[in-house]
Amino acid sequence: MQLGAVLQAAGSASRMGYRPKCLLEIEGQALIVRTTQALLDAGIHDLVVVVGHYAKEVRAALRDFPVTFIDNPEPDLGQVSSQRLGLLHLMPNHDAIIMALADQPLIQTQDVVELIHFYEQCAKSTSVVYPRVNGQPGNPVLISGKAREDILHCAPDMGVKDWRRLHEEEVMVLECDNTHYIIDLDTPQDLLTFQEKFATALSWPEPHHPL
Repeated sequence: MQLGAVLQAAGSASRMGYRPKCLLEIEGQALIVRTTQALLDAGIHDLVVVVGHYAKEVRAALRDFPVTFIDNPEPDLGQVSSQRLGLLHLMPNHDAIIMALADQPLIQTQDVVELIHFYEQCAKSTSVVYPRVNGQPGNPVLISGKAREDILHCAPDMGVKDWRRLHEEEVMVLECDNTHYIIDLDTPQDLLTFQEKFATALSWPEPHHPL
């Protein structure tokens, strides 16, 4: 399959105190670097990173990776604006696209591969695949090339989740117990909870102080 991906990293992280949570580091490596590497190692050859509030810092963190940066001029409009920009700037004719977030600390190559393999086993009419863990929907989400084109031809406020709700007959759910899909970092409390649960230190890059 021809695989593309959109990695969303444009938000202000207001609930994190306006600090770039995608640049939080585990063992000296930023979350967005870990996610980018996981996507590339899973077979993604066309990776668009949508940047906004912390564009300069994110570009610097990924300067050695073969990715395409797209600036969201209005990142405060929310995830849908970044999703659509990313989808618009991917190369044409992808069989499937991974929609990924930049603040999931546990996502690994195998998690992405699992999602892709599940999609390959689904009926040809399947346009969206997403993981669900103990009833909780997770990320990344995979969409077909058909769904991508459909979304881009819809109204500007149509995002992946909205399209999914309108086309339930084309959606398949990967039911699993892999908590990697449902853990993200939105608030300082999330950081503390993560560190306590996984005994893994998180730190801010300079000039921010370690937690």
